[in-house]
Amino acid sequence: MSDFLIVKNGEAIKCMACDSVSHHPMDIKYKYCGKCKRFIDSDRLGWTDLEPEYIHGMGRNRFTQYMQQEVKDNAAKHLDKFSKEMLKIHQEHAERSAEIDRNFRNRMIACGVLILVVVLLTVFEALLRMGVIG
Repeated sequence: MSDFLIVKNGEAIKCMACDSVSHHPMDIKYKYCGKCKRFIDSDRLGWTDLEPEYIHGMGRNRFTQYMQQEVKDNAAKHLDKFSKEMLKIHQEHAERSAEIDRNFRNRMIACGVLILVVVLLTVFEALLRMGVIG
């Protein structure tokens, strides 16, 4: 679901977080909510795309504060995503390591059984040659 809704045939934008509606053309163009003081669609907005008069209209200090908060929020979001990806990779690695360990153990057991069979056959053959068993 989108964080915003374009209403009245593109004449207004509604923020789904606070239900406020703006008819300002720049708010509609850049998907900005004046009540929340945030760009609703910031994942898709390149900051270099902002027109200087829009930044000036917000006020430089307010825009700077907004950008600092946006950087913190985006950093936290990306860090959380990165952490989840790393956890997934770690779990996959742990599963793969456990599988490798199981395969190694099974092969070692198979080698041990094979050696035991060879030893028993050798002993059996020696006892046959000596005539101990008949």
